[in-house]
Amino acid sequence: MPEKRGLNFTESDTVTTDGTTFVECSFERANLVYCGGDTPRFERCRFSYATWEFTGAALRTVELLRAINASPGGGAFIAHLLGPAGAAPRSAARF
Repeated sequence: MPEKRGLNFTESDTVTTDGTTFVECSFERANLVYCGGDTPRFERCRFSYATWEFTGAALRTVELLRAINASPGGGAFIAHLLGPAGAAPRSAARF
């Protein structure tokens, strides 16, 4: 996995995050893009007013989660699926 270390990304930067490890980077008003590839990692990074853009498979996943969330019982399912902050992700849940 490629690594970017100690970089400062600003509002003029669009950063594709797929498959990249970011270490001690700062993202100030930068546009972060995730396309649905390998999960990016962020270690000791700082975010200030950064925005996220989802495209491709990632966007389709977001759209599916929104549709589930809007259905009866969907909100509880999404909350269970995502779990508390810092918890290991869940690959399966039922509703």
